[in-house]
Amino acid sequence: MLEYELKINPEFEEIIPPISPDEFTQLEDNIVAEGELLMPIIIWKGFIIDGHSRYKILQKHPEIECKIIEKHFEDKYEAIAWICKNQIGGRNLSERYIKYLRGKQYEAEKKSCKFHGNQYTLAKESGLGYFNPDHNIHGTRTALAEKNGVSESMIRYSQEFSRGLDAAEEVLPGIRKEVLNGTINPTDQAIKGIARLPMEKRKDAAERLRTLTDRRSLPRNKIKVQSVDRIAPDTEADSVSCVNEEDIINSIGAAVGDLIDLCNNYFTRFPKLLSDERYQRKTMEALNEFRIYISKIERKNTYDSN
Repeated sequence: MLEYELKINPEFEEIIPPISPDEFTQLEDNIVAEGELLMPIIIWKGFIIDGHSRYKILQKHPEIECKIIEKHFEDKYEAIAWICKNQIGGRNLSERYIKYLRGKQYEAEKKSCKFHGNQYTLAKESGLGYFNPDHNIHGTRTALAEKNGVSESMIRYSQEFSRGLDAAEEVLPGIRKEVLNGTINPTDQAIKGIARLPMEKRKDAAERLRTLTDRRSLPRNKIKVQSVDRIAPDTEADSVSCVNEEDIINSIGAAVGDLIDLCNNYFTRFPKLLSDERYQRKTMEALNEFRIYISKIERKNTYDSN
């Protein structure tokens, strides 16, 4: 039975992946059938940090006893970090949602008083590269990477992804839900880029997310010609009307972004590609092919200008 009203903080609730209407109905049926709440509602200072759906059900069925566990955190950022960690560990989430939560957890831990023991190393972390992170630096990103069993580059990547998605949500409410529930499927690179744009350009970029599609996630027979942000060489470029050099540059940028996304995905799933000396050497040799290609273009441009 509800003895007092619990509080809902939208900043906490929006982090938690929502359950579908069918899942809500099933949860309600289970709770009513049991006649009790088997999983308690977790709160901090009266605010729910886990159990929003269970609380809504109890409001419909006040005869059922409300079980509560209160957590103690230094500040709201530690609470947010806990919410993210709890959701990652307890839900069957998509890779994209996990990426978002990891980024939010990292941002929260950086801001929390709880983790200020690492504050003197955080400034150095900005120098960590994607492919050769300095493992002698032990800041928030290093600690979080170790706890999650992923690379530091993936934590950094997740941070950029969550920042971009939150920036899109700020100017176009609802877009974050569309991305995370899979209604739309733009590339990570397009999402990350929004946070780097001036505020006046973010809404247009956020709206374009609805027209972009990460083609790597589509079955081959479903891939069709799309907008000029992503044009295949030869045939597609000739068949799309009004294509110019700027469009092609955007297409190249999207392709390079996809390559970066692909590499980070592989490095997360197969960490030996970077940690094992033999595989690391082969990985760098493969990536070096692209570096050589860029050098050839640069040399050609230099010769042509002389």
